[in-house]
Amino acid sequence: MGKRGELTIRAFKENNKVILIVEDTGPGIPLALRTRIFEPFFTTKEVGKGTGLGLYVVHLLIKKTGGKIEIKERKGGGASFVICKSLDLI
Repeated sequence: MGKRGELTIRAFKENNKVILIVEDTGPGIPLALRTRIFEPFFTTKEVGKGTGLGLYVVHLLIKKTGGKIEIKERKGGGASFVICKSLDLI
């Protein structure tokens, strides 16, 4: 997202699900990379600047608790992650 930008976090209940949306106004994630961003050790950063484990760990934790995470296009650029969890599984 760089030094400038906004991070927005919204949480709400819809039917029997809890939904958390995390959005930023950064450069976004190219379509070609969206299929790989949850892979362990995948990073677009230069060597020594990142491990590529952040989104992998987030994805793993959400999946292990019965939830799901998706990346969606954000109008105006940036990234939008939608995390959904059924209240039946809590």
